[in-house]
Amino acid sequence: MGVKLGLTSEAKQKRMGVYAPFVAWLTDDMILKEGDPVPQAKLIHPRIEPEIIFVMKDRLAGPGVTRESAMAAVGTVSAGAEVIDSRYKDFRFRAGDVVADNASSGLGRPARWW
Repeated sequence: MGVKLGLTSEAKQKRMGVYAPFVAWLTDDMILKEGDPVPQAKLIHPRIEPEIIFVMKDRLAGPGVTRESAMAAVGTVSAGAEVIDSRYKDFRFRAGDVVADNASSGLGRPARWW
């Protein structure tokens, strides 16, 4: 379905000892349809996070991608919600754990288009 970025905050990156966001994969099995309850029994200890969703109209490929070319490739932007679900107790993990855990990817639901 797409990708998400984890650890995008510079403060969180410093805390985790990394210097770039993590990329995680999202699949169609992770989509939570509007009106469906969060399947708590399927998850370990879910939490919800607000997200900004960028739907691309053009593919980006590097090297040489600039801020301007990246913004020009965006089709739409909307609000959404992600149900994160780390396999690590109390969401305490090291940088390598984030990669192994697919950046705490759980479920997600795009909000209505604005």
